[in-house]
Amino acid sequence: MDKSFGIYYSNNNDSDTYLDCNRSSGPKENSFWRLQENGDMFKKTSICNTSYLFYNYELDLEYYKRSMINVAKFAYEPGEHEAEKASSSYLMSLIALIAGLPLPIINLLATLIFYLGNRKGTYFVRWHCTQALLSQFSVLFINSYGFWWTISILFSSQCITNSYISYIIAIAIFNITEFIVTIYTAIQTRKGIHIEWWFYGNLSNLICKPQQ
Repeated sequence: MDKSFGIYYSNNNDSDTYLDCNRSSGPKENSFWRLQENGDMFKKTSICNTSYLFYNYELDLEYYKRSMINVAKFAYEPGEHEAEKASSSYLMSLIALIAGLPLPIINLLATLIFYLGNRKGTYFVRWHCTQALLSQFSVLFINSYGFWWTISILFSSQCITNSYISYIIAIAIFNITEFIVTIYTAIQTRKGIHIEWWFYGNLSNLICKPQQ
């Protein structure tokens, strides 16, 4: 996708000067604006800067996505049945999360039951059940603290503070991110693609080993 853009503006000598804002990932096809008036120059410059910042923002999102989620090569090529079961380990936590709101332990119990039911399964299935279960422990601890904090405000003399609001916002961001990442991992795992999460993937490699 071509990201080329630029600006022409007029200097004091009424000669055209080209302000290059080129960022091209393919063949150069320069597009530009020829500015006739000084008032238009600021308007077009603002458009150029906005496009430049938006492009950098897209690069940042791609960087963090690759940092948190890693597509790795597994020890072997999983079969269709294995991919389906491994994907179900993530879907189980999502279904339990929706059905068990606002109790944070429901999705952990559902993931744990699915993990125990597949603890003698193939290496690919056990590995992804382990990663899904480990992630739910973090969700449990973070959400439980916010849950009981909310209960204490509702049924005691505690008041809503800035710290409470900040924590609830942080919980919301964490849960939305975890929800999106879980859906993405479930889809990719269903295709037989091995997805390792940051931190949880390394723990899963330490806990889950191939059966001898």
